[in-house]
Amino acid sequence: MTESAIAKRFGAAATTYDRAANIQRAVAADLLTLCPPTNPAKILEIGCGTGNYTALLHEAFPNAGITATDVSPAMVRLASAKIHNNRVRFHVADAHAYPDGPYDLITANAALHWLPDLGDALARFSESLHPGSSLVFSYFGRETYRELRSALTKTLATDVSLASNAFATPTDLATMLKRHYRTVEIRTVGYREDFSSLRELLANIRASGTQGPGASPKIAWTPGLLRRVERQYLEEFGAITATYQVTLCRSDR
Repeated sequence: MTESAIAKRFGAAATTYDRAANIQRAVAADLLTLCPPTNPAKILEIGCGTGNYTALLHEAFPNAGITATDVSPAMVRLASAKIHNNRVRFHVADAHAYPDGPYDLITANAALHWLPDLGDALARFSESLHPGSSLVFSYFGRETYRELRSALTKTLATDVSLASNAFATPTDLATMLKRHYRTVEIRTVGYREDFSSLRELLANIRASGTQGPGASPKIAWTPGLLRRVERQYLEEFGAITATYQVTLCRSDR
């Protein structure tokens, strides 16, 4: 996906994102524990969304100057309305057009898996860090929504790909990071969320903007198909549950 398409999709979900982003908030809290214990003076956050992780960063590092960016103007408006402090500044910008560094910490929660060229972005982040400073980010993996993918594949009797099929593996991440960073620490965590129905799960995906370009082949969700997929889902997994595979990464320059 292009960054303009990403901006459009998350902009459309801006007003519903907070009520749907339960996993993203949980990941943000875990990601914060990977940030260096020192007090960075200058932080860059990529893909700030509605500012939930930005608020955690500001609370953890109240004396830091934080530059928070996102490609969606609607997301940036909501984020800037949450945090009123002259040490936190928001910008509409993509992962290649942020204000110049160098920075003491570059961080991103649940954002980098949407980038069309992750390797190039990781290299640029390295160039924007002080020597000895850190890149800390969370990255959703290919096993995200694996239950939905399996239920669709079996119901339709054809291989179905979701946006997460295109995400990098933890091994891919380690390989890319080792090209530009002195140390690399990664760990993969599984998160789970339960839903009362398949309809509620699909609504949550739309509300959070995390559907990406959609399934391939394209799914026409008729009431009949919804019932068939839900029946397969329950037979296979016993509940409408969603797995989120997340790799937490810290790399020091």
